[in-house]
Amino acid sequence: MSTPSLYTLPIELLHRILDHVDTVTVFLSFRNVCKYFYTIINSYNQYKLDFRSITKPAFHRVCHFIQPENVVSLILSDDHRTSGQINLFLSLFDINKFTRLRSLTLIQTNDSDLIVYLKHIITCSLVSLSITKRRNGGTITTPETKQLLMHCPIRHLSLTQSQWSSVKEIFDIFLYFPYLKTLLLDVIIMQNAEDNLVDFVPVQSQLKSLAISFYSSNSNMIISMLSYTPSLIHLKLIGCPKGFASAWDGYWWTEFIQKNLSQLRFFEFFFDKRIDAKESTYDIESIIISFRTSFWLEKRWYVTCDYYRDTHELNLYSIPICKSTILYKSTPKKISCSNAINDTRYIMDNICSLILNSIPSAADTCDRVSYFLIICYK
Repeated sequence: MSTPSLYTLPIELLHRILDHVDTVTVFLSFRNVCKYFYTIINSYNQYKLDFRSITKPAFHRVCHFIQPENVVSLILSDDHRTSGQINLFLSLFDINKFTRLRSLTLIQTNDSDLIVYLKHIITCSLVSLSITKRRNGGTITTPETKQLLMHCPIRHLSLTQSQWSSVKEIFDIFLYFPYLKTLLLDVIIMQNAEDNLVDFVPVQSQLKSLAISFYSSNSNMIISMLSYTPSLIHLKLIGCPKGFASAWDGYWWTEFIQKNLSQLRFFEFFFDKRIDAKESTYDIESIIISFRTSFWLEKRWYVTCDYYRDTHELNLYSIPICKSTILYKSTPKKISCSNAINDTRYIMDNICSLILNSIPSAADTCDRVSYFLIICYK
């Protein structure tokens, strides 16, 4: 009986292994092991190229071996570690040759580079698009990009660190991406949050999943967006729009969801605000009682409210916490209340990193340290 080895494995199985190996390892290590692996690399047509953390020499070496027609996913970044990478990639390849591209991620891109990639999107069968614009870099729905995106087949869209000048630009997403099923909007800054929403043409979106992290926005904008997404199954909201007092009211959410989001199965949120510093206590029980109805408990939508008496900060969140990074405050001045009837050991399931306040004993020896960052690998 022959000794089992990688050489005896079916090529399909080796391709499945490659699905989970990073870009640099595939091209600069695995490819050079032997002629058999070299042949496998050349026949593999499901490359997911991730260039977020790659040196420039390694980037050029990998690009030398890339066959565009075999790439299905591409991640490019212009952040401080890989500045200029997005435009450099365009100088090395004709983006139109990536005929099998299904997922594209551009991090810290500018408008000129974005337009070049968007022109390619309309000619291929791209399914997922993720864009992180440079700060103060405008939005994706400029007049030129609107024409490019009309009837775009994209089903999954993520826009991060976007700056929005009006509410209308948010609603344009529904208009120019009619096939969207998943939408993530991160860090929305509304410069003109008082637009008249009545003037907008209602668009009944087919979205199934919507996640919004908002820095400063209009509560009417959030409510209107949700009113236009009746097919939502999964909703995530992080932040708290100005004047959105209803966000803290379980009775209001019950009525709104029953009327507008009847298909909703998963509702995640994390709301925070500061209250009047003159109040030494705050009745969080009056908040949680509105989440103790059969509507919430039968769906197992468990909610916790925390009040920090020293900072007058109020947090209301679903369990498990839907944020990936949180500042954990260990203080005796914290008051908590929840509608959870089971144990809450799963409360931290989604957390990838914790920022912890400095431990008193450590502060005595290193008074410059104000907090620690703990990263949890899952």
